[in-house]
Amino acid sequence: MPLTKYANSIEALALAFPVKFRFGCLGMAFEAVATIEGEGQGESCRLTLEADLGPVPFTAESPQARSLRLALFNLAPGAADDRRFVERQNRLILVTTATLEANPPARRLVAAAVAQVLRCRPELALAAETAAVTARRAASRPPAPEQVPPAAAEPVPQASAA
Repeated sequence: MPLTKYANSIEALALAFPVKFRFGCLGMAFEAVATIEGEGQGESCRLTLEADLGPVPFTAESPQARSLRLALFNLAPGAADDRRFVERQNRLILVTTATLEANPPARRLVAAAVAQVLRCRPELALAAETAAVTARRAASRPPAPEQVPPAAAEPVPQASAA
């Protein structure tokens, strides 16, 4: 479908805040939430994006991959917007926020979300490299041996009265 059809349908949307949407960019899935903050003249729109970048391995799995992944937590936030990594249930999450004008149209929200993702490319590339180290480490481990359950002993023959 041509982009103009999507652009026209996005512009026609009437937004009721908070707005939540998901989209894919650079091969990753992002979740966006736009909320209105402040009152009167100080009103603005806060756009928050999150992306699950995969597991943080345990030290026993891969000390190198764990140290690389944990190093992402120490990155300084950007100047124009806030970018940070958090850990939730042993998964690495990128969280980035931006402030927009109050009540932006849908087209502006989508454009701002994509621009935010593109500004995060260096952090996303570093996170992808740490994920590659984890994957290589997991692939180099021998597979776990199959275990035979104890109930799988030889069948006992049954006598029948014939």
